[in-house]
Amino acid sequence: MAFETYNEILTAVGDYIMRPDAPIASFIALGQADVAPFIKHYQQETTVTLTSVANAVALPTDFQEARRVVVDGELAIPTSIYRKDFLTGSINYYQKGKQLVFVPSSDTSRSVELVYYARVPFIDATRQSNWLTENGFSAVIFHAALVRAYRWMKDKDSEALEKTSLNEAIANMVADHNRATGSGNQVEIDFGGPLF
Repeated sequence: MAFETYNEILTAVGDYIMRPDAPIASFIALGQADVAPFIKHYQQETTVTLTSVANAVALPTDFQEARRVVVDGELAIPTSIYRKDFLTGSINYYQKGKQLVFVPSSDTSRSVELVYYARVPFIDATRQSNWLTENGFSAVIFHAALVRAYRWMKDKDSEALEKTSLNEAIANMVADHNRATGSGNQVEIDFGGPLF
């Protein structure tokens, strides 16, 4: 049975470690922070429309990775910050810090539709659920919290077992992502022209 709320995970972690003095809320927070950078799932996809200023747009605060960038109705092509030559009529972009920069430059502002993977919002006593708990992936948070708990308890064997369980939970989530994005939603690679 998957846990559906923060309180259920909090109780379950307490039941597993049987240490009433343990800072379980901290384990859950730290566990989420440990796994958040590595989670990439179609449930995270978010779309925003931005307007460029000086050939760049500031990235949303929850930005993790770009999925698609459309500039003035044209699909933009990711490029290197060092590239100087571009296909005629193409719009290219690269990430620089917390912004996307568009090249070649334009004297006018541009409308930018950004589809991106948003960082998973953390659950806590106030925010009881997120898309992980709502879609059957609460095991990721649960096992990440137990890894932190057993590390705190200096129980290396249990910590190692929970790391294995965490990897299995993440693998299940990745398999779901691959199933959804690989069936009718495949990635297309455009090399910018004919291959030969």
